[in-house]
Amino acid sequence: FVQREVAALNDSGLSIVVVSDVLPDRELQCQAGAVGPSAKYLHAVDEQMLRRYKRYCFFRSPLLYLNLFVYVLCHGYHGYKSFDFDRTVFKKGIALAALLKDSGINHIHSPWADNCALFALLASRLLGVSYSVQARAHDIHRKTYLNGLVERLANADFVITNTRYNASHINALTGAPRAGRLHVIHNGVRLDQFQPARLENLSSPLRMLCVARLIEQKGLMYLLKACRLLADKGYTFTCEIIGGPESSLFMNYYVALKKLHRNLALEDRVFFLGSQPFERVLEKYRETDIFILPSVIAQDGSRDITPNELIEAMALLA
Repeated sequence: FVQREVAALNDSGLSIVVVSDVLPDRELQCQAGAVGPSAKYLHAVDEQMLRRYKRYCFFRSPLLYLNLFVYVLCHGYHGYKSFDFDRTVFKKGIALAALLKDSGINHIHSPWADNCALFALLASRLLGVSYSVQARAHDIHRKTYLNGLVERLANADFVITNTRYNASHINALTGAPRAGRLHVIHNGVRLDQFQPARLENLSSPLRMLCVARLIEQKGLMYLLKACRLLADKGYTFTCEIIGGPESSLFMNYYVALKKLHRNLALEDRVFFLGSQPFERVLEKYRETDIFILPSVIAQDGSRDITPNELIEAMALLA
């Protein structure tokens, strides 16, 4: 969905430079090449280049450089704080500035309101350009992401969010003066990629599909329990779940989910397909009878707002 936004900006005539804080993924690189500019990576900035740009940024404005470093040291922007962690965050801000300095950019946009927005803030100040933030879901609702959120939003030249629900939440956090710089732009899809499936009789056994990361807010525990109830009532069906676990932070949930799957004896009805290329996901949308996404509010406050997989399913199954 971020790639769709980048492609739309690119198609509108803007010159786009994409920088990623995650290591490159071959399948995603191939998709990005098809819809817009390929990405640069913060991890690709070697120590020699980083030292050179540290010197450049320092001698360009020593007071600004020191002020930004003190800002990182003294502000709570993350649940975990240490001097080494602060140095890493500051280094990423410099690395972002280094990658963008010679690209002729005049604005930095962060597609998330988490630490990506902090990197954008730091780089924008170092380069003397504006920056904006896009606030979506977990990045403004997860309790552990609330540290420093107001400052990341309040310092931005403008903020974009995808629903009026989020807009109300952001206004409550930042206050009325922020309202004129907050814009609601609803999520969309590239309709040429989504040819609706023909309405036909339901298949037998019934084919159900869920596309979701294997994390608590997607409500997959409830999906498994519902499938067990359907099986006990004698219904014949298959349920496929596309999506993988998310980092080490949510591995306990993933283990509990797979344990419940085994305990409910659903191995012959419910299938975890893992992460799949987007074209394969589109195929699965077209093959299914019913799309399911039982989202909940997780204990850490994370929640779905307008899930992209739901919008995609509506575009194909309407």
